[in-house]
Amino acid sequence: MRASVWTLPVVATVAAAPVFAASPQCQRQTVNWATYAPNSQQGATVTATGAQAAPISVTTNGTGNTTAANNLTARNTQQGAVTGYLALTLPAGTSQVQTVTFTFSSAVTDLRFSLLDIDSASSTTNGTTTVAYYDSVQPSTGFTFTRPTGSTVTGSGTAAAPFIQPNNNTPVDPSSNAGNVDLVYAGPTTSVSIRYAQQGGSNSTVPVIGISNLSFLRSGC
Repeated sequence: MRASVWTLPVVATVAAAPVFAASPQCQRQTVNWATYAPNSQQGATVTATGAQAAPISVTTNGTGNTTAANNLTARNTQQGAVTGYLALTLPAGTSQVQTVTFTFSSAVTDLRFSLLDIDSASSTTNGTTTVAYYDSVQPSTGFTFTRPTGSTVTGSGTAAAPFIQPNNNTPVDPSSNAGNVDLVYAGPTTSVSIRYAQQGGSNSTVPVIGISNLSFLRSGC
């Protein structure tokens, strides 16, 4: 007589996905600066793409020394080995500084973007050093950061240790990522700011850094 075979009953379980995960408004959204180039974004509001419903708008506003050529303009050229960025520039002079703020129409999480082409340049003639520019960048608090492979940027992005190059003569070609830092704001947040100044307090030319595309999720997704 064949012995009967007894097996445990199989119970199929399917983990229920959160309802909001499938929501059309919960897709990752992106502000692509190349889309708007070369229009000025000073005080302008742009709408992110990617969400199938209820896209979030982002308003850009600069305060301080904002009068330099091409400041707060969307560009479709290369900066920090990235094509398409928002340009921040400063007038030549002493104590030049500006703060650019991005304000979101709804709270966002997992906000990601890069600071591009933080660098420096100087020259010495007859023992006198002239600093052309020495970028110094301090994002508003609440971020984590990484340096991409090849980046020579130092600091931690605080007032005491802003993101800078290790000395006043480290120029970076626009095709290189040696001046880049990648930021993440876990959030939720409705605004972030970037303070752009010159280490040492003076610059003889008009410097420029870039801010890459902004990528984020609607809070609650």
